[in-house]
Amino acid sequence: MIWLGLDYTAARAGLDLAGIEMTPDLWSEVRAIEAGAIEELNRER
Repeated sequence: MIWLGLDYTAARAGLDLAGIEMTPDLWSEVRAIEAGAIEELNRER
Protein backbone atom coordinates (compact mmCIF):
# COMPACT_ATOMS: atom_id res chain seq x y z
CA MET A 1 0.00 0.00 0.00
CA ILE A 2 1.23 3.51 -0.78
CA TRP A 3 -0.20 6.53 0.99
CA LEU A 4 -0.63 9.51 -1.35
CA GLY A 5 -2.02 12.24 0.86
CA LEU A 6 -5.12 13.92 2.14
CA ASP A 7 -8.42 14.16 0.35
CA TYR A 8 -8.41 17.97 0.32
CA THR A 9 -12.15 18.25 -0.28
CA ALA A 10 -12.90 16.08 2.74
CA ALA A 11 -10.29 17.86 4.86
CA ARG A 12 -11.79 21.23 3.99
CA ALA A 13 -15.32 20.00 4.76
CA GLY A 14 -14.15 18.70 8.14
CA LEU A 15 -12.46 21.98 9.01
CA ASP A 16 -15.55 23.93 7.94
CA LEU A 17 -17.79 21.72 10.07
CA ALA A 18 -15.45 22.23 13.02
CA GLY A 19 -15.75 26.00 12.57
CA ILE A 20 -12.07 26.40 11.70
CA GLU A 21 -11.34 29.19 9.23
CA MET A 22 -8.79 28.16 6.61
CA THR A 23 -6.03 30.73 6.21
CA PRO A 24 -2.88 30.53 4.10
CA ASP A 25 -0.80 29.99 7.25
CA LEU A 26 -3.07 27.22 8.51
CA TRP A 27 -3.06 25.57 5.07
CA SER A 28 0.74 25.63 5.14
CA GLU A 29 0.69 23.86 8.51
CA VAL A 30 -1.80 21.25 7.27
CA ARG A 31 0.43 20.56 4.26
CA ALA A 32 3.51 20.21 6.49
CA ILE A 33 1.68 17.72 8.73
CA GLU A 34 0.50 15.85 5.64
CA ALA A 35 4.06 15.64 4.26
CA GLY A 36 5.37 14.25 7.54
CA ALA A 37 2.56 11.72 7.78
CA ILE A 38 3.05 10.55 4.19
CA GLU A 39 6.77 10.11 4.78
CA GLU A 40 6.18 8.06 7.92
CA LEU A 41 3.33 5.98 6.50
CA ASN A 42 5.32 5.11 3.39
CA ARG A 43 8.56 4.32 5.26
CA GLU A 44 9.82 0.83 4.62
CA ARG A 45 9.75 -1.32 7.69
